[in-house]
Amino acid sequence: METSGKLLGLFFLSIVLFAECKSDDSELLSQQLDELKASYIEDSRTKLFEFEIKENVVKGFTDQPSLKNELKEFLVEKSIIDSVFLVPNETQQSDTLALVNVSVANIRSQPKHSAELSTQALMGMPVRVLYKTGGWYRIQTPDKYLGYIESGVLSFVNEIPDNRVVFSKELGFIFEKPAEGSKHLSDLVLGNLFEPMESDGSFQKVKLPDGREGFIPQNQLKSIHDFVSTASAGDLEFMTSRFLGVPYLWGGTSFKGVDCSGFSKNVMLQKGLYLPRDASQQALVGDEIETGENFENLERGDLLFFGRPPGKVTHVAIYLGNHRFIHSSGMVKYGSFDPASPEYDEFNRNRFLFAKRVLDSDLVSRLNPITFY
Repeated sequence: METSGKLLGLFFLSIVLFAECKSDDSELLSQQLDELKASYIEDSRTKLFEFEIKENVVKGFTDQPSLKNELKEFLVEKSIIDSVFLVPNETQQSDTLALVNVSVANIRSQPKHSAELSTQALMGMPVRVLYKTGGWYRIQTPDKYLGYIESGVLSFVNEIPDNRVVFSKELGFIFEKPAEGSKHLSDLVLGNLFEPMESDGSFQKVKLPDGREGFIPQNQLKSIHDFVSTASAGDLEFMTSRFLGVPYLWGGTSFKGVDCSGFSKNVMLQKGLYLPRDASQQALVGDEIETGENFENLERGDLLFFGRPPGKVTHVAIYLGNHRFIHSSGMVKYGSFDPASPEYDEFNRNRFLFAKRVLDSDLVSRLNPITFY
């Protein structure tokens, strides 16, 4: 009995040691894959490599061909099964281009409604579809931002339609008939895109991305060409003031709610610019400015960045001149660097980092006069 007990103890000890060895191997492999990821992906918000390790298999997705090739060679050397798909190619996702078919679509960090709201996409915006998981699609917006979107708010297309029109008011509706008292087909926000059909001079008939047809007052629409070609001459003060009082919404990018970078992105869209999504990404574009001891070198439209030294950007605002700025914090509102002003914002004055000039800069993307994005 004593001998069999010792043998049983040794048996269980070997199981524990084997499990610990497997755990150590898995942790080392995970560390090596993280290092590979870091060598290819400087910003996981815009480039994809997600993986999990199960037994002797690495599962996941990437949209980076060079990373996939190196990963494949590495796993072969380690005698590990490669189940990481290059998307959208290896997921047999034949339809990779889709248009958003609701006024504002929520894009989340995980494929579930309780996940963080990462950003939003507007009606008519083209997205790149990478793969499907349950009732969600993993997608990428025109500014390369990655996220998950409900499958029901996308309509797949072979190409982006030509000659679309832009809704140019803050908020509005599409009507079933050419009369504002008729039934609503959908709500609208600034930047929604449609295919134009016939017009009676007062109402424009339009086609939505999902094929529905409705009517919008003619004076609330502009052709993409007219919107883009006249954008730079627009009055910045008016463009920013349109948002006053709009509530802060983490991940928001429309008149229904905006976060700080969603606000600056939306305003600059009206100026014909297409900024990156987050404040820390917006801080990487435009021309650097030596602001001066009392902000004397700043110009209207400059982007102001705030955060923690030595340079971690967590907030962005738009400069309006005379030490005033406008930003989304609680709601869209004014602020000032001037201690004598009733709008003085001591908190943001103390965490100001630097400014960038984006208007007239060659280092900022611009809207396309044909396709918009």
